[in-house]
This record gives sequence, C-alpha cells and structure tokens, in this order.
Amino acid sequence: MKCRFGFALCLSLLAAPAALAGEKPKLIQFELRADERVAETALSLNAEIFVVLNGLDPYQLVTQAELAGQMLMDPAESLAFCRGAAKCISELVAETGAALVVHGDVKPSFDGSKLLVHLVLVDVAAQKNKAEKFGQLDAKADPIRETGDLLRALLGIQPPREAAPAKVSEPETAPGPEKAAKPAPEATQGDEAELARRISAPAPEPRSCWSNPWTWTAAGLGVASIGTGVILGVVSRDRQREAANRAALGKPLLAYEAYQDAEDLALGANIVYGIGGAALVTAVVLFAIDALDSPPAVSPQVACSGSGCSASFYLRF
Repeated sequence: MKCRFGFALCLSLLAAPAALAGEKPKLIQFELRADERVAETALSLNAEIFVVLNGLDPYQLVTQAELAGQMLMDPAESLAFCRGAAKCISELVAETGAALVVHGDVKPSFDGSKLLVHLVLVDVAAQKNKAEKFGQLDAKADPIRETGDLLRALLGIQPPREAAPAKVSEPETAPGPEKAAKPAPEATQGDEAELARRISAPAPEPRSCWSNPWTWTAAGLGVASIGTGVILGVVSRDRQREAANRAALGKPLLAYEAYQDAEDLALGANIVYGIGGAALVTAVVLFAIDALDSPPAVSPQVACSGSGCSASFYLRF
C-alpha cells in the first residue's frame, strides 16, 4: 500500500511541471469605462480590443465576463474602486494568475468631434503600469480601426498592412465638336436728348463709408473674439505645462486630466479665432462695399445745349 501511494505521489509531482509548462500566461481585458454619451461606441471599441488581444501569443485572453466568476465583487466595480492604481489592480487579479491587464476609458471631446481614448497595460508581477497610450480619434472617420492601432502601439505590435487599391484606367473620350461662336449683339443708338439729360444730371448726395453701424459691430466682435482666443490659448499652454509636470512626477491620471483641459481650452481658442476672423473679414467687406457705393471726391459734369457745351466739377471734402 505504501509503495502504491509513493508511486502515485511521484507521478503527480512529475506531471505538475509539465502542466505548468503547457499553461499560457493570462492577459485580462477590462472593458473601457465610458459615460452614456459614448456607451454604444464603447461596445464597438471593446469588440475591436478583443479581436486584437485574442490569439496574441503567448498569452491566454480572459475577458471581463469570464473574470466575473473568479472574483467576489463585480469586475467593473472593483476596477472603479482602484481608480486606475496599478498596485490595486495587480492585487485585484493576483489570485487569477494573470500576467498582464489591459484597461482604459473613453469619453467625447468638448464639441463631440473627437473620441478621447486612454489605454493602460499593467504588469501584475511588478505592480506597475508597463505602458500607457492616449489617442484623439475622429468620431466621424473610423474610430474602431484607430482604437485597434492605438492598442497595437501599446503592445508594440505592427499594424496590419492594407492592400493598395488597384488603379482603374478610364477610357479616353474624343473631344466634342467646338460650338459655333454666337454673334455679338448689335449696338443700339440711344436718344441724344436722353443722353444729354443724363450727362447734365446733378451728382448724388455723398455718403461716408464710415457711417455704417454694421461695419463697426463686426469689427468690434472680431477684435473681442480674437482677444478671447489669445486668453484661452495662454491658459491652454499653462495646462499643457502642468500636464507635463504631473506626468514627470508619475501621476498619469492627473496629467491626463490636465491634458484634456488643455485640449478643450485650445479648441475653444480655435473656435473664437474663427469667429473673430470671420467678423473682421465681414467688416472689411462691408467697408469696401460702402466705399465703392460712395461718389468720387471729384465729379465732372458736362451740359450741352444748342449754343454749345459747358463743363463743371463737383468737389467733395
């Protein structure tokens, strides 16, 4: 009986290293944290992340849904409790035997034209962030593919090459026949009496090109908008420096918040710059139109009668 027990124990000890050698290290994927504005888009981004991570050698992918059966709390709530701290996340998944953890968040920009994606790769054994990537993705282009490229950059993987589209040569078309030139209309001879009446007509009352209130309104709006843009740009530059300082101190979350504030301020500055530029262009156009409508400073007048013609000049100052 003792011999059999010792033989079984030896077999189990020999089989244990073989089983451990064949087991792949685990890579845990937490779903992106997102608010209600981009909740539907976040589902597609999570699916793209799953496609990139699935089959990544030499790791075995474990999704958040699969992780739910191995933890006491809900995985999403547990991750939110850690608030992005690498040590807390490492201790959270330590019992699962995971080697790496991928998590992040996504939120829209100030005007909704961009998706701000933040991805983090955590080294569980070292209990620290191994890599971190920020991305500003065009919400109207292809944010799903760009999220996959951002994840590949986080993992150090080359993006897949796209096949170049085949060029299709268009058949050359023969030039059409030239259209016959239309004959110019014949000049008509006006009434001499009507022409003399128009020549001797008095000059219109002058109107100053500086008296249009819309010109001054547009100019004032343009100057005020550009001044506001300068102030927003200065504040944005300060927030960028603050983000760099926080990143240097090892505070990526605070650096990320400062970076997003700087981006929002820069976007606001660009918007008011555009408004100010459009307002100044409008003021210049209005001034030019009023200047063209104003009569010239010296207006000659010619009057003809049966006894002869006389000329006079109208001077405005």
